[in-house]
Amino acid sequence: MVDHLALSCPRVSVEVKQIFLEEIRKRSSLKLDYLPPSNNDETTTKKAKIIQKKITSIFESDEIEKSKIIRCNRALTRLFVCCRIPFSVVSNPFFVDFIKCLCSAYELPNRVTFAGPWVNQELTNVLEIILSETRSTKNITLGLDGWCGPNGESIYAFILILPSDEILKVIEEVGPEKFSSVVSDNASTMVAAKRLVNKKYSHIMP
Repeated sequence: MVDHLALSCPRVSVEVKQIFLEEIRKRSSLKLDYLPPSNNDETTTKKAKIIQKKITSIFESDEIEKSKIIRCNRALTRLFVCCRIPFSVVSNPFFVDFIKCLCSAYELPNRVTFAGPWVNQELTNVLEIILSETRSTKNITLGLDGWCGPNGESIYAFILILPSDEILKVIEEVGPEKFSSVVSDNASTMVAAKRLVNKKYSHIMP
């Protein structure tokens, strides 16, 4: 129900959707916890230490750190989604054997958990990144493209184009000192973008 309200339900307000998106994002399966540095870090760095590996370290451990499990979970989710690998592969005996050869302590999820909560949580992570970058942004251009998938489903791609950022990126790659002006049409977004360029590089005429 939470996944539906956060990602699919058209009747939920933006404020309510944000609450459920945050709840999904904080699930432990794909959430990486960052621990604050210890107070002893400063003293330990002052002394050089020689760390010698024990002979037992060459043998594979039956345990795996929680942070590594989460990194593996996220990497696995991105692999399947971005490469369009069928979720049924996660329970394929040959794939399971391959993963066990890489890390015997890592436990693969079942297909239902993988295709549902994990994918939804990673989608929420991506949405949060996009929203955080656009909350304070103005003069955004929305690009839209659409096509049909292998199953005949309609797929739409929405692209947010930030003109000032793109123009500045090109100018900085080529070299600001090589430009004297920026020429474009009189669209309001282009005019605003050229003003931002002139504000950062006063010698470039808008």
